[in-house]
Amino acid sequence: MTPQAKAEDWVLLKHLIAAGLLAPGDKLIATHRDFKGVEALATADGSIELDGKRFTAPSTASRHLRKKATNGWYFWAVADGRRLRDIRAQFQSRGASAPDDVEH
Repeated sequence: MTPQAKAEDWVLLKHLIAAGLLAPGDKLIATHRDFKGVEALATADGSIELDGKRFTAPSTASRHLRKKATNGWYFWAVADGRRLRDIRAQFQSRGASAPDDVEH
């Protein structure tokens, strides 16, 4: 895959919010066994609010908790149990391409 193709496939939380798949204020729930029940919030700008701080990506928020590199797309789920990776896959399967095809 070329670097350009990878950049076109790059999905951020703000893209999921713009597509209506995630809403500002949605709770994000940690799924890792050591952090079950820890909650964060999706914000309108696509950040994750956790422990009074804002993180720009799921992985940086999960790293804050685990103190080591962690794939946040697998780490966080929404209240209905879907992981962020599942919501991202739904976004990608719609044929949406980030960021240009998402209406703001």
